[in-house]
Amino acid sequence: MNAFVTIDLSVEPQPKHVAQMKSAAMALTDDPISVEVACPPESPKKIRARFSVPDARQADVVDGIGRAFWQVDNYNNSSIGFGPAARGKRRTRRSTE
Repeated sequence: MNAFVTIDLSVEPQPKHVAQMKSAAMALTDDPISVEVACPPESPKKIRARFSVPDARQADVVDGIGRAFWQVDNYNNSSIGFGPAARGKRRTRRSTE
């Protein structure tokens, strides 16, 4: 499954924040290639990480995820979400009439 962490910072994200987010995600992921960190342009003081984690009950992993991201400098608040693992595009057959 994928985990999503969004952190509200007290400053605009700097390269050090991106590196800290990536480091935390890399420590938790089961697939290093899945790690993505972005600074959404519509939210100038937020930074987001997306990464794959082993399938488990969300309640069993959420505390560990939260603790891993506390080390990000200028941390104000965070939110954690979960979603299905990314899969390849599904091909469908178009019906002909």
